[in-house]
Amino acid sequence: MKRLRNLVFRPFIAAALTFVFLGAIIQFAVYERSRVVAENSHVELHEQLDNVRDRIKTILSQNISSANALAVIYKQYGFVKDFESVADELMRQNDFIDFIQFTNDSFVIVKVYPNTNAIALGKSLLDHPRFREEALIALRTKEIHFSGPYKMLLGPTAIAGRVPVFSGGKFIGLSIVVTKLETIQERIVINRHKFIFQIEAVNPITRQKEHFFWKGKVDPATSKSVSIPEANWVLTVAYAPGYKKPSDLYLISLFGMLLSFMSAAVVYSNAKKNVQLEKMVQIKTHSLNERIKELSTIYQVNELLKEEGQEAERIMDQLVEILPNGWQYEDCCAKIIFDGKTYTSKNYSLPIATQQAEISLIDGRTGTIQVGYVKEHRIEHNGPFLDEEQHLIDTIADTIAVYFNKVAQQRQLRKSEARFRGAFEHAAIGMSLMSPEGQWLMVNPALSLITGYSEEELLRLSFQDITHKDDLQNSLTTIPRLVSGEAEYYRGKKRYVHKNGQTVWVNINVATIKDEYGKLMYFVTQVEDVSEMVESQMKFRDLVERSLVGVYIVQDGKLAYANPRIIQDFGYSEQELYSMPIEHLIYLEDQEKVRSNMASRLRGDTEEARYEARVVSADREIIWVEMLGAITMFSGKPAIIGTMVDITRKKILELEQQKIISDLTQKNRDLEQFSHILSHNVRAPISTMLGLIDVYNSFSEPAEKQAALDGIDQSVHKLEHVIRDLNDILSVKNALSEVKSKVNLQSLLEEVKSLLDTTIRGKEAKIIANFGDVTELYTIRAYITSIFYNIVANSLKYAHPGRIPEISISGIRLDEQIVQLRFTDNGIGIDTTKNQSKLFGLYNRFNFTVEGRGLGLFMVKTQVEALKGTIELSSELDKGTDIYIRLPL
Repeated sequence: MKRLRNLVFRPFIAAALTFVFLGAIIQFAVYERSRVVAENSHVELHEQLDNVRDRIKTILSQNISSANALAVIYKQYGFVKDFESVADELMRQNDFIDFIQFTNDSFVIVKVYPNTNAIALGKSLLDHPRFREEALIALRTKEIHFSGPYKMLLGPTAIAGRVPVFSGGKFIGLSIVVTKLETIQERIVINRHKFIFQIEAVNPITRQKEHFFWKGKVDPATSKSVSIPEANWVLTVAYAPGYKKPSDLYLISLFGMLLSFMSAAVVYSNAKKNVQLEKMVQIKTHSLNERIKELSTIYQVNELLKEEGQEAERIMDQLVEILPNGWQYEDCCAKIIFDGKTYTSKNYSLPIATQQAEISLIDGRTGTIQVGYVKEHRIEHNGPFLDEEQHLIDTIADTIAVYFNKVAQQRQLRKSEARFRGAFEHAAIGMSLMSPEGQWLMVNPALSLITGYSEEELLRLSFQDITHKDDLQNSLTTIPRLVSGEAEYYRGKKRYVHKNGQTVWVNINVATIKDEYGKLMYFVTQVEDVSEMVESQMKFRDLVERSLVGVYIVQDGKLAYANPRIIQDFGYSEQELYSMPIEHLIYLEDQEKVRSNMASRLRGDTEEARYEARVVSADREIIWVEMLGAITMFSGKPAIIGTMVDITRKKILELEQQKIISDLTQKNRDLEQFSHILSHNVRAPISTMLGLIDVYNSFSEPAEKQAALDGIDQSVHKLEHVIRDLNDILSVKNALSEVKSKVNLQSLLEEVKSLLDTTIRGKEAKIIANFGDVTELYTIRAYITSIFYNIVANSLKYAHPGRIPEISISGIRLDEQIVQLRFTDNGIGIDTTKNQSKLFGLYNRFNFTVEGRGLGLFMVKTQVEALKGTIELSSELDKGTDIYIRLPL
């Protein structure tokens, strides 16, 4: 404890020493770091200087070689004609050379290459003070002399290497190689953002220093220099202006101080925690000892329950003595109540604090395990008990439950096996256990009855031995899928071969039984004899296949089955019928009826329905069918099953019958009308003529007789008009055999306008036509011409006296079969509320201010109906009239 108290005062001293010690180390590190940075900069500059110097020396060395080679070639062979080829070869071998020149013994340039330097030809080096000085140096030293950099005649700055050429001790010329500064700069690889390099040369004339590449001032403290004796230059490499060398000295110093402070804090914190750590070790040691006691208790319980089949009393008597050893205080006692009996430990006294766990078994037995203290102790999370002690008592209760449940499960398993065997042996359907290889392991009497083999015979066989040969491959394919786990069960229909050789149809269900590791142990099969049902289905199918009426099954909006009769009648292949929606088979106008009927049956609103509909065959013919259907189940889902009977011939007969009735009705009306005409329009002129004849016979005076004759003449003309009108009407009624042709409506209108030209111009009428997409009609030309003529003529005849007549004619296609023509005018109009029923009657007139006979609208209606069309008229007094005519295309 004294050591722990001392530790409380030491953290401050330890923290201060740590801060001072680490601070000194960090400052020393900063000093060393600055020294290393300076040395690195020195090394880095030297490396860059060596790199640039070596590169320049390489350029000068190769230029010396090229200049000497040119001198040797000229000395030995001359190159009156071959200078260009020699110079080209030298430049290809040395890509540092930009120009090659050669002078004569008077220092006049006589050869240049390439020709871009031709401006130098004929120039004398002696004319330029600097060139003269440098040429004389080369002549005096009899060695190559590099001069420059200087500005050439062509503009760029360059260096020149001049080699004097002697023959027989006599100077004969200079071999000159020229390299531009930009070529040198391109060949020197250097980080130009970080470094700059500079060449310093002394002008031989002015004796002034000249700088190239970098012309600014260079700080000696951040640069390195070296001389290049080949050209009498000084090369300098320095850090580029604006480049700042990365420095982490301040960061390291700051980090060091922060680290010193943090380290001091950590040392203080750790020193302060020493007492706490020692106390924690004591607590953990105590806790570990408790866990050892708990594990020892669990071990003793497991050893007690190792033997199976023990009596409950024996187990509980020993368990109640084991329990107190697992708890932390020695005054612990235990009590167990199980299956109505109570068991207590030898030291049991009534505890003041208890902890317990429940036991519940699958056979209904229950119990309680209880431990307690007879003395008071320090309160933990759960009274004086530790959480681990609660886990311990729960674990012991669970272990006891598992032990007794296992016994109960074994008892129930034996009962279950007995029940299974009883159900297996007495099942009405065949059952078996089969190995993964297909060998029968166990079969019941029903399976023997189905196959005709005894139990002993089946156990010597495999399922392959009695499976029909046509179904064997499917079975052999299914077994591997069940074995591999790809499928958990199989359900299907197959054939067995009975012992007597007959075929037996069966429904078979196969399920897999696996062990606790998922490994297949055996198959459980159920076999049901469905031979009678299959034979019935085959007979029914044969009946359907041979039926003279169509039989169908519709499911999910498509044909799921169609017998050969439907395929034959409709002309589609079986694949086409099954792939198309049922609505695509039904005529457009009947689709809603068919859809509604089928939906009603599927909902259960009606059990069956009989109705007629039209079907479109593969060759686009319309077939009338009578459909009868009812709801059924097909492949486990609701469907419609029914029949389709072709009633096309019956419908044709019905339509013909309706047409005959309609024609007879119309003819009857025509006869009535004809009788009316005869009784009124014919009889009146004849009666008048008979009366006038009697008057004529009774008169004696010529004037009187002439008056009677004039009356007879008028009556004859009236009778002639009536007979001519009847003839026109009858000609319309009986002339339907006239040949139809294509009639262009615009051309037809122009023809009618020419017939009425005098009237149109006289009334200054406007006729506007817009036939849209109805440009032609396939019809009887004479009738459509008469229709246009009568309607336009009536519009002109009954024009409003107070305005210019306007007639509008338009056309529109109502559908694929019907077109509508509309005639509109702004004439005097008709009172339709008063005369609606008389609009199209013969000899009916509605305005007597204009001469007429009341025949026009009657003829239009008669001709429209003769063309299988309809006509409607709407009109309003003083506003005009609209006529709508609908005709088939």
